Amino acid sequence: SDVYKRQYQRRVRGSNNMSMKLLVLAVICTLALGHNFTTCGDDKLGITSVDVNPDAPIPGQNLTVTLTGTPTQDIVTGDTLTITVKLFGVALGHVDFDSCKDLGVTCPVKAGTPGVALSAVYKIPSAAPSGTPITAEFTAKTSAAAQYSCVDVPVVMGKPGSAEPLVLPFIN
Repeated sequence: SDVYKRQYQRRVRGSNNMSMKLLVLAVICTLALGHNFTTCGDDKLGITSVDVNPDAPIPGQNLTVTLTGTPTQDIVTGDTLTITVKLFGVALGHVDFDSCKDLGVTCPVKAGTPGVALSAVYKIPSAAPSGTPITAEFTAKTSAAAQYSCVDVPVVMGKPGSAEPLVLPFIN
């Protein structure tokens, strides 16, 4: 009876240990896959992955989005990256970033450079509603305003913040 009890306990401990290993593996695989995204036009930034941190943006806190890829054209001084926030396809506002000053890259970045990571940081307004699905559209443009890349990143807002009014810059 004691022999069977010990064998059973070893099996249970082994299965719990295996369950934990599988859980850790699943979390690592999820993190490695990155965030869903779709192209919405040309993608000369050659985006291969998108990281959204935190994955559910929290009102009142910074959101960091990192686009990683191998550009098929040079990124040069004067290029911009614009984030347009859309709710049900309607643009609510946008924020412009200087590609060479605000995104953590040193310009020029030559076409074909692998693993170029552009990181944009944006403070989410405190009154952004929780549970709301939004689309963050990232468009890259030259200094002459010619768009050369477009990526849509769907996100769902996290827990609500304070009652500060939601203020987004309007599109000109």
